[in-house]
Amino acid sequence: MRWTNTSTFTIATLVVGLSVLSPVAAQDAPHQEVAKPAGKSAPLMTMSPSPGVVVNVLKVDPLKAIQSKQPRTATMVEVVIDPLAGSPPHRHPGPVCGYVLEGTFEFQIEGKEKQVLNEGDTFFEPEMILHLVGRNPNQEGKTRVLATIIHPSDAKQLVIPEPQK
Repeated sequence: MRWTNTSTFTIATLVVGLSVLSPVAAQDAPHQEVAKPAGKSAPLMTMSPSPGVVVNVLKVDPLKAIQSKQPRTATMVEVVIDPLAGSPPHRHPGPVCGYVLEGTFEFQIEGKEKQVLNEGDTFFEPEMILHLVGRNPNQEGKTRVLATIIHPSDAKQLVIPEPQK
């Protein structure tokens, strides 16, 4: 397993929240498909269904042990990305960690160089940093990412699209 340091410290935990879309759809109307686990509620992803990307919410857990000014929740998702699909620029209301389960994942956050991550690689996004690139750069084969976001329990959305300029 390889750890990818995209922040000022090495990531030793696995946590995220991620949104991905087809590159064409991202230009016009960002959206994504989200499947919630039965009996679980999760904050809105803020984007509606898109061909080529499925976000499965695997687990939503209140984090009672974390000492914080406000209650925090961990939401774990699996993101399945078809070839050449990707996300428009966006932010998350809490830190995100991810692990590439399968395929290749092109990743870039504000202030860092674009990276090409492979199966077994990890990534990290600090709270509210601009996630510039998140896509499957391959013409064949899906990419699967496991991601967890540690967010305020009262967050209304887990993916905050960056306004178009």
